[in-house]
Amino acid sequence: MTIVKLSNARKQSRRLEPQGPKVPGGTTVAGALTAPQFVRLLDSLMREQTEKEITEAVIHAQPWEVTNLAKKSAKLKGRYMAALLDMSKDVSLPAADQIRELKGLRERYEELDEGLALIKETVLGGALKLGGLKNDD
Repeated sequence: MTIVKLSNARKQSRRLEPQGPKVPGGTTVAGALTAPQFVRLLDSLMREQTEKEITEAVIHAQPWEVTNLAKKSAKLKGRYMAALLDMSKDVSLPAADQIRELKGLRERYEELDEGLALIKETVLGGALKLGGLKNDD
């Protein structure tokens, strides 16, 4: 079973090779570009592909959804701070379950913050369109 999966993975990777980046004239990248040129081309391809995937995956996004996400992140931060300060009231060291709770709260708000940063970046970059917002032009 593993061999079949590995074989399928190799076939899929081979299928991607001919579809790799091309330079003007239709030749493949190999031997046609310098390393910095290839990296610039790769960055451009990544931006284009990301915008395409976001457009296909995120349909009818609304500003209120982003606002609600920001509120959830703020709520988690508040709970984290409250739990942290509650520990200061106890004379003994924090128990392992208290630390796990703190860690979970922190990870959750950090994850939401990372997501919000990505959303803001893609909205400003134009890849993510939020319904009801005016165009800049």
